[in-house]
Amino acid sequence: MAGVENLIIVPDGILYYLPFETLYDGARYLIEDFTIGYAPSASVFGNLQEAQAGYRGTFTRQLLAFGDPVFGGKQTPGVVQRSPSELVRSVYEQSGIRFAPLPNTRAEVENIGGLYAPAERKIYLGRDASETAVKHEKLSEYRSVHFATHAVIDEEIPGRSGVVLSLVDTGEEDGILRMREVFNLELNADFVVLSACRTGLGKLIKGEGMVGLTRAFMYAGTPRVAVSLWEVNDLATADFMKAFYRHMKAGESAGMALRAAKLSMIHSGARDYRHPYFWAPFVLVGLL
Repeated sequence: MAGVENLIIVPDGILYYLPFETLYDGARYLIEDFTIGYAPSASVFGNLQEAQAGYRGTFTRQLLAFGDPVFGGKQTPGVVQRSPSELVRSVYEQSGIRFAPLPNTRAEVENIGGLYAPAERKIYLGRDASETAVKHEKLSEYRSVHFATHAVIDEEIPGRSGVVLSLVDTGEEDGILRMREVFNLELNADFVVLSACRTGLGKLIKGEGMVGLTRAFMYAGTPRVAVSLWEVNDLATADFMKAFYRHMKAGESAGMALRAAKLSMIHSGARDYRHPYFWAPFVLVGLL
């Protein structure tokens, strides 16, 4: 492929679970030679290109980010809490699922937020990183929308998948931004980052590909979504995302910036970071 710089992969079946960046010839990874992106289908990619050709985004702010949500609260003895979020959490806990705190996601959001002037960013942390905040924000004003938290992925019924936000003081919401709710968002963002575990997965449907959160956010109005393919390490992810946004702020495209962040880990002085486990889970779906 002499002269080729960009690769768009349209995977099929189990290949959705493979980050092609990790293909290795004994000396170099594929990501060292190409900027790599993914698309659900050739027709979807063509539609995105056509829509982007006549699009001129107008953003008043650069970054909207949510991180370090509060997943649990102290319950008063003798008081039964029956808020939607308490009911949702109890269902997951009965299934053996716990939403452990993610303190490094606070550092992740603060680090990338620090790259922008206060007037260019808006950050929600802790209890403020709520489903209500997402739904009441003017999402169309932001160039990038970033979620650093847990995700719930249901590969049998993708509509149950969602981004987990603060599970305390949720009001009428249950604290999880479900796939069907994402469809109703009005995005104008250049890209959305789902910095959580396995956000790139969903249900494989013949002829449709992977149906999950990625598809929902693209339907809501963004041409590119950065998602993960496996359980990510939140400390390494904080470093990775800072490098990604630093390259974005320098004027690189999302695809080029994601590649640069991966190369920085591959050639890192920290030996562990060179392993694909740390840099390979995040892939870009949509336009480069």
